[in-house]
Amino acid sequence: MYAAGSVLWVQCRTGAARIEMKEISCEEKAKLLYAETRKAVDRRGMVTSKFLTEPRVIESAVSYGHSDNDGCFTAAFAIGEIFHYAYNKRTKGPNHPDTLNAKAAANRASEACLLLMNISGRGNGFVARTYLAPDEPLPDDGLFFRKTEDGTAVCLDTNEARKRGMVGLKVKSDAPVPSRLARQYRSLGYDDVGIRYKGDTSSDEVTLHFLNMRYAYDLLCDDDEELRELIVNSCKNLMNHIIDNGYMLMEADGKPTTWARWYPDYFQTEVGWADACLNSAEILMYLQVTMHITGEEGKWREHYEKLIRTYHYDDLPLLHYDRFSHYSYALGNDCAEELMYGDNMLAVCAFWGLIDLETDPVRKEKFRKALRTWDHTLLREVNPGYLYPCKLVCPDYPLDEEAVADWFYHNNVSRLTADVNMVRRDQPKRILFGGRAETSWLMQPDELRIARYDSNFNAYYEQIGGSLQSVETCYVYTFAYWTGKYFGFID
Repeated sequence: MYAAGSVLWVQCRTGAARIEMKEISCEEKAKLLYAETRKAVDRRGMVTSKFLTEPRVIESAVSYGHSDNDGCFTAAFAIGEIFHYAYNKRTKGPNHPDTLNAKAAANRASEACLLLMNISGRGNGFVARTYLAPDEPLPDDGLFFRKTEDGTAVCLDTNEARKRGMVGLKVKSDAPVPSRLARQYRSLGYDDVGIRYKGDTSSDEVTLHFLNMRYAYDLLCDDDEELRELIVNSCKNLMNHIIDNGYMLMEADGKPTTWARWYPDYFQTEVGWADACLNSAEILMYLQVTMHITGEEGKWREHYEKLIRTYHYDDLPLLHYDRFSHYSYALGNDCAEELMYGDNMLAVCAFWGLIDLETDPVRKEKFRKALRTWDHTLLREVNPGYLYPCKLVCPDYPLDEEAVADWFYHNNVSRLTADVNMVRRDQPKRILFGGRAETSWLMQPDELRIARYDSNFNAYYEQIGGSLQSVETCYVYTFAYWTGKYFGFID
């Protein structure tokens, strides 16, 4: 090993490696990460992850690859790019090349999300998790519907479809997909016939879609009436679907999807009792966004008031910490073991939209208190993707700027997965109630195999192994960075 200034030479088994440390700004890192995502991860505007045929070789990324998170991850990415565009427009002007490039990125991702809200052709506002082109491999991990020439879509033979008795079930699919959205696949030579879309959509996708629509409507449509109309119609159709089906997403078999349930009776079930605290805030946010985007109250306000006055949906979010603690310990786990870490992002987005749009000062303060019941999980991570939105709607929310700066510093310039050995003598651990181990201090993003919003940064592993044949979306970094820039948290 030999060091010379910012360069380090390391002798390896088959030769030598030259490592050079280069100082770059947070914005330069955001640009590098975006370029990698656009090159290797983007799939017709959707950005989640891609498989690599050669470990850690970006150029080997395959052209296909779907994820249950295509909707919510792409929506979060889109929100970051919307703020990127709005920041550049404000500081560089509307016609600067950087502004126009950011706008194109925001449009591409937002249109990919709107496509998922229209691609099923059911005509009832049902939103798909993701979709596959006819020549992409079909995974056996959920409910897929293939669009046919007769204006229906047939449920394909998968393990989940067999469990639910849905194989061969046909559902209406003749509602036209708006041409501006369908160009994501038609421009590549695909027709609507043969498109396979994934159902059983969850509240994860719905929550991020509503927040994305809110900011796309506010910041992206100033000179684009067509996009504005697509957002308004998609928002109304989805909200109508939820209301008309008794506050749930209804699948083709007439039953609710697994994790998109916001109705009072669900909150009386064992699982729903704990879910109620977040899900009630989610649907109130959806209604607030719908009123904001449509400029209408009427039906939306009627259901908003009904959920609050009749079913106390404004009180349920205040019970999160108590209910989640009781639920976790009843199952023999600590809260940190039972938490689905993606719920942190859902809580932030739900309360962000809800508090910001609520005009009643009493309700607004109640929702702020409800958000603070998530402190036990949100503040475990020094994550600006959580902290900035929380600070926006809760002025007294703690924000450790030095720790946040460390978070940005410790994010890698690539989203390639890494094989990280965690056998370290400087890392004490503690055993949780259910037997899992955690570190006694927060792990930085570059100490993990891959940093994600839906994983426990405190989890202790003897070794983090796994495949090196994956590259993931940059939104983890860019969502936080451009939120910070647009709202003035970052100079």
